Formats: sequence, C-alpha cells, structure tokens
Amino acid sequence: HWPDAPEGTLWYELEYSQMAGNSTAGSDRWPYEGYTGTGYAYLFDSGFLCEAYVPAGGTYDIYLRSGRVPEGDKCDFVYVNGTEYLTAVPAGEKAWQITSVGLEAYEDGKIKCQMPVGGIWMNGGWNAVDIRANWGYCAYDALIIMPGTGCAFLHESLLRESQSHVCVLQIGISGVRSPFRLS
Repeated sequence: HWPDAPEGTLWYELEYSQMAGNSTAGSDRWPYEGYTGTGYAYLFDSGFLCEAYVPAGGTYDIYLRSGRVPEGDKCDFVYVNGTEYLTAVPAGEKAWQITSVGLEAYEDGKIKCQMPVGGIWMNGGWNAVDIRANWGYCAYDALIIMPGTGCAFLHESLLRESQSHVCVLQIGISGVRSPFRLS
C-alpha cells in the first residue's frame, strides 16, 4: 500500500488505455526504466483515452507519472469529460516525474500547471480522461486521482516519490474500467 496516500486515491496504469494514431503502449527499459505495471503509454502526435472510475461525483486532484527526455519541456492537453486542462513535464534527467493536471500557469518564464481551486470535477462512475499531444513526445506511466484539495502543490507523498525517482507504491495491474484503490 501507499501509506501517505489520502484515502480514496486511485491509480490507473496508462499502458491499458485506448491508443489513437501513432500513440502506443511501450515497455522498453530505455529511456524509461522503472515504470510501474507492464509498461507505459507513449504519446507521439495523437493521444490516448483512459476511462477512470471515481466512486462519487466531486472534485479531485489529478496527476500523471510522466517521463521526458532531457532536450526540452513538454506540455500536453488533458481532457476530463471534455473539459480542457494541461500537464507540463519539465525537461530533466531520464526519470519518471509526478506532474499535475490543471490550468495554464507560468513560473520563471516556464509553463507549469496549477490545480484549479477545489480540484477538477469528475462524475460519479466512469470518466473519460483523454490525453492529447501538444508538441514533442512524452511517456505517461500512470494516472493518479486523489480527493480534491485544489492545492497548487503536489501532495507531500507524491513530491517525495517524484524527487527520489523511486516508486514507493505497491500496485496491482489496473486499466480501462479496472480501478485500483491505494488506501
């Protein structure tokens, strides 16, 4: 289990998403070793769709476990039931990072995403989370959904995971229409 995760946290393996266009499920260890599950979704110039189940309608904080090679920052579109948000993955070492899904914001001239106040609305039951390319390419390992706080900063336990680049979660395989609860 993930001892610091808020009750109700959900984790979805994105390699089980419905791929579109050139997007594909990958499992190459280079450059993205250390993925969870059996692989990751690799986003080229199109997108992929994950159906995510939440037990009750309300606001949630949404994060992606993202991998980006060092040559540049990455920004992609994330549609939650048709409403457009962004995720921004900063360039860095070849390692998985936790990135938030939210509204466009800038810090020191670089794009980042800020969680909307209160979080992102999701319907009780199944929700469409559609991740679409904006520019470049990126790998996405997992979709993480937490009860909504609308906090602009990563949940403390996610921040520790992102900084250490070591996944502290013990997870099961989940995917389209198969939620795995981490609490």
